[in-house]
Amino acid sequence: MSEQFHLNPVMQAKKISVLAGNLTTDGQITVDQKKGKLVNVLDSLDSEAYYSQFAKLLGNKTQSAVVGSFDEQKRKWSTPYNETGKDNTIKDFSM
Repeated sequence: MSEQFHLNPVMQAKKISVLAGNLTTDGQITVDQKKGKLVNVLDSLDSEAYYSQFAKLLGNKTQSAVVGSFDEQKRKWSTPYNETGKDNTIKDFSM
């Protein structure tokens, strides 16, 4: 979403590196002017416009990942993974 012009994105090139070798800092990204790799970093954007656009996307009814209810999602999360790719959820058709 940061590519959208109305968000007023400001990109800045910075040299960064990913820390490794210390359990407390592994995976952290830091600015490293000497050894870092040059990447474009999003420095700022219009946060109100961003959240407004994000809210519109969440309300889009044509999303491919729409879930009917929290209970339905909870059932999917608690269903064991089946290696065949089939849904192991027990269907309850008694109404």
